[in-house]
Amino acid sequence: MNAISLKRIKKDYVSLRRGKVEALKDICLEVDPGSFFVLLGPSGCGKSTLLNIIAGIENPTAGDVMIGDEVVASASQRKYLTPRRRDVAMVFQSYALYPHMTVYDNIAFPLKIAKTERGEIGRRVRQVSETLEIADLLEAKPAELSGGQRQRVALGRAIVRKPSVLLLDEPLSNLDALLRISMRAELKKIQRRLELTTVFVTHDQLEALSLGDRVAVLKDGLVQQVGTPHDIFSDPANLFVAQFIGTPPMNVLDGRMLEKARKRLRNTATRQDPGRILLGIRPAHIRVSTDGEGLFDGNISLISSLGNENLLYIDVMGQQILASVTDAGRFKEGQTVQIDFDETTLFSFRKEDGGRIR
Repeated sequence: MNAISLKRIKKDYVSLRRGKVEALKDICLEVDPGSFFVLLGPSGCGKSTLLNIIAGIENPTAGDVMIGDEVVASASQRKYLTPRRRDVAMVFQSYALYPHMTVYDNIAFPLKIAKTERGEIGRRVRQVSETLEIADLLEAKPAELSGGQRQRVALGRAIVRKPSVLLLDEPLSNLDALLRISMRAELKKIQRRLELTTVFVTHDQLEALSLGDRVAVLKDGLVQQVGTPHDIFSDPANLFVAQFIGTPPMNVLDGRMLEKARKRLRNTATRQDPGRILLGIRPAHIRVSTDGEGLFDGNISLISSLGNENLLYIDVMGQQILASVTDAGRFKEGQTVQIDFDETTLFSFRKEDGGRIR
């Protein structure tokens, strides 16, 4: 098991349309050996570029990459080891299986390239196929497999040579919703069983929270927050993280909405200029009633069912508040309701830069 250390990584591109583009800006991250580390962020935030730099597919403009005790990339030293010398394996969004080869040959391919002895190839392929539960598919061609089975074959081809680091670039995004959920669990079990240091890229925050031991949230080439899934959800560092993490998303309200309630509340927000702050509260923390008591009156514009819960879209003082309830039967669209919440569930942010006020 090897740790990964990223020190002040920068990556610049030159575009004819946009000129110089800073894809990564001073990234510093530490990945513990044997851990499952997730890079999370919206499209274009730089997470795949960062993964490619770890793999050796791209070189950093500045900064150092260490795997274990070895510097594998250094802009200052002009040292860039090839992906093969870094002992990493990568699985892409596209399975990229060889259609004319059997499952056995697809998995065995990197071992054959490395001129591994034939008996050892057979032993390793059988071992990996049993771990991935595809031992009965070794004679099949990729066209005969389901999406989940193809993904397992691609994973098997990556881990068969026993790399020190496994890199995964949105490998589940081509699967349907139910299969993605089951593959998440299987992927985590496999990683635990093999004790592989793993870096996983995704834009899906549910995927990140369910898989990661630690998660780094990126935006515009900058790390916004690093922590456990619980830390990132319950203690977001800024407004972007607060809104990006959580389904349904956090409500963000203008601080001036609470001016009439400032005497009742003792939250940090009440000591700020209401016009300069934003307040965040998750839909699950909104209390909706019809008894005439609450901080605000609102009107239900839409009720949306999610099965085990219902979302109420409530218009309050020109803003829309989303509330999650389990007893939607007592509410109806167009109804006037009262909104309340526990002040301890409020998050406060600076309006000018989205920074957290604690």
